[in-house]
Amino acid sequence: MIKEIKIKFNGVELFYRQLMAKKSEKNLIMLHGYSFTSKEWEQIGAMDYLANLGYNVYAIDYPGFGQSDKNPNFEVERGNILNSSSFILAFMDFMGMHSASLIGASMGGGIAILSAIETDMRIESMILVGPAWYPDDALSLVTINTLFIFGENDDLISQDDLLPKISEKSNFSVKIMKDAGHAAYMDKPAAFLQVAKEFLASQ
Repeated sequence: MIKEIKIKFNGVELFYRQLMAKKSEKNLIMLHGYSFTSKEWEQIGAMDYLANLGYNVYAIDYPGFGQSDKNPNFEVERGNILNSSSFILAFMDFMGMHSASLIGASMGGGIAILSAIETDMRIESMILVGPAWYPDDALSLVTINTLFIFGENDDLISQDDLLPKISEKSNFSVKIMKDAGHAAYMDKPAAFLQVAKEFLASQ
């Protein structure tokens, strides 16, 4: 059963949804896009699906979104997420997590990239759906295995510029989802979850 939890985090309230796997130490943190919250991860069945794969799943309302209060230490705005880089590490420390994998969509994908650069020894792998708003040079600094997922009809991310950069790195892989837009995980949830399953199983 998915639990809805509010904690006092860094001085203000932080909301997240949690679903624990049975006898597992594998953690997976899910980060939403700018126009969404953690609720969408629950609605598409991602939390149940990933918990059944053996992950303790945490879907967070990023500070200032959904049911989480704004936090000046991690405040972001449309197009500028640089202040988010230490959030995941702070959350992991607060929760007593030694390591975790990340799934992030759009803004959440950008936050995941910045987080991996900040603390790549504790992030095991990442799945990024149409990641956005990270610095141009950030990808060159990511050393962990990362799956990029793009909808073929994504009109927000320039894949022509990005795909060559992804192909240059052996730790990166990419999946283009047919008949899907920027929020490919919502347009084609079953296909997204299958791709996520295959990637996580390979790690």
